[in-house]
Amino acid sequence: RFQQTGLLYRVIPAGGYLPRKDYWSFYDMRQVWNATIYRDYMTRNIVLVYYLRMAAEYADSDKDYALSILRAAEEIDPKNSGLPYEIGKILLSKGDYQKAAEEFRKAIKMRVDSAKAHNNLGYALAKMGEREAAMKEYLLAIRYDPDYYLARNNLAVLLINQSRYAEAAEQYRTIIQRNPKHAKAYFDLGRIY
Repeated sequence: RFQQTGLLYRVIPAGGYLPRKDYWSFYDMRQVWNATIYRDYMTRNIVLVYYLRMAAEYADSDKDYALSILRAAEEIDPKNSGLPYEIGKILLSKGDYQKAAEEFRKAIKMRVDSAKAHNNLGYALAKMGEREAAMKEYLLAIRYDPDYYLARNNLAVLLINQSRYAEAAEQYRTIIQRNPKHAKAYFDLGRIY
């Protein structure tokens, strides 16, 4: 018998039991890792997806373990721009802004048009007190994705902190214009006045 989840199969021995529903979330692919599997492009991608899912699972509860999983994923696919981005997000949540900025810069080097990476780099820079550099990153994020409201919101917060209220209000108006149901933008715009 076989049990399938996505592209992963597990052999169920005769008289064996089916695993818990969340079995695939906790299954460690390193148990079946070998040189033949490593050379198989499809299997490498499956393992990479598995590592990303595991890192997401542990990102809140055990950040160091999530980072180690993502570092292992980097060994599998060092050219994947999503990995430094995910590592940077975890480092941001740990408060390690310098290392997070380095990871976001790596992600941007691999994929220049990543609005999310530019936004998060801007956030890390703002937390380190580098406001002008942060503003440039927010503007790049908006340039690559004009509808990315989080970059506009972060830019508006930075502008408010610099007492540039008219420019911040313009960012909130743009958010509202693009998404009239965005309640937080209305609230933040009202706080300016």
